Amino acid sequence: MNIEPKSEQEKFIRDKITSGAYNNAGNVIAETSKLLEIKENKLKELQNKIAVDAEQVAKGQLTDGEEVFNRLQDRIERLASKSDQLVFILPPILLSKIIIICQCSTS
Repeated sequence: MNIEPKSEQEKFIRDKITSGAYNNAGNVIAETSKLLEIKENKLKELQNKIAVDAEQVAKGQLTDGEEVFNRLQDRIERLASKSDQLVFILPPILLSKIIIICQCSTS
């Protein structure tokens, strides 16, 4: 196989070899291929989840938003009761909604 990278790709590959992160161009390309495969698999997985969710929506199998927040609150309280410190990460979309709710309730 003959690969002809663009100049910026060639520079990237050279930089990776020069930095010592990789021994040769083949290793850089192999890692790149592996990452592309992972990305494509995650995309397929996400598309499958969306298809399942869309099917559930079409069938009317929905969960009320308030019920979801109540479940989250219960889970947070259970975790908090087990630990002196509670550290958790919220997805940005959920975090923005919580921030909006908090701002509204303090006004």
